[in-house]
Amino acid sequence: MKKFILKFALLVAFIYFVPVFVLLFICPQYTHEYSSAIFKKVQRLESLKSPKIILVGNSNLVFGIKSELIEKAFNRPVENLGFHAGAGNVFNERLALFNIDKGDIVIVSNLTYDDKDRIGDYELALITVENYFHMWKIFRIKDYPGLIQTIPRYSYKSLFRFFTKADRTKTGEEVWDGDAFNEYGDMGRPHPAPLPSIYYAPFAPNVGKICMDRLRDFAEYCRIRGGVCLIAGMPIVDTEKSTSVKQIEQFQVDLERMAPCPVISDCKDYLFAPDMFYDNNAHLTDEGARLRTEQLIKDLKAFLSGQGSDFQQ
Repeated sequence: MKKFILKFALLVAFIYFVPVFVLLFICPQYTHEYSSAIFKKVQRLESLKSPKIILVGNSNLVFGIKSELIEKAFNRPVENLGFHAGAGNVFNERLALFNIDKGDIVIVSNLTYDDKDRIGDYELALITVENYFHMWKIFRIKDYPGLIQTIPRYSYKSLFRFFTKADRTKTGEEVWDGDAFNEYGDMGRPHPAPLPSIYYAPFAPNVGKICMDRLRDFAEYCRIRGGVCLIAGMPIVDTEKSTSVKQIEQFQVDLERMAPCPVISDCKDYLFAPDMFYDNNAHLTDEGARLRTEQLIKDLKAFLSGQGSDFQQ
């Protein structure tokens, strides 16, 4: 039995020796990818003084917000932490933990509120954090089994990129390059009109207890740090095929009833015509992003003029 355990331990050590070596000495290897922008976003977030506004969610924020307009409207710095739905809501939300302080306003805008509190794509998560170990605080203890299983695949792909020099070239898609973001974390490359291949996914109207319980902990952390967590509307394509007003109204009722923090938006105000979307129903065109940002500014001003007055400068 002891020999078997020893052989098994040696096998595991061999399997993980190369991945760990690559992780420590060869990475990062995805420095030109869309995912690489997250490290820069977190760096900027850590450098910002409070009070500030932090936007949390997936790529609906990247392709749907003009942060400069928000900064001018409220005279406080803004960081758009929007990332990728594939990483999972919990990954996107925990990016904000690097710097929440007194007077900060953290605005959550997810596409769905019925997730199971799991990292979505572990390989995407590793491609994003790479060997920037400071960022590994994003992960919780329960996330590590999935990460450990994924490290070998991620590392061998990184090793291949190292020898082929793959990361020294652009991705070939302008809006998906790592340097496509502006200083706020918004998409900085023009996306003025819908692509011919645009795809509209069905609206996801469910609100789940598991997601709300996690957001309750997140909102409480914001409160302890002296900030406030809010939920704002996400873009919804205004077509009969994708959704209905009745669905949206019921979603609004469920969200306000179950949310552990103020819901500052009426989701019907975030219905946009199909020609305001870029390549799917999460990504707005430049004009759509401007209209969505103006609505968010209205919602936030309404909140601050009421019970949120403590968070005004």
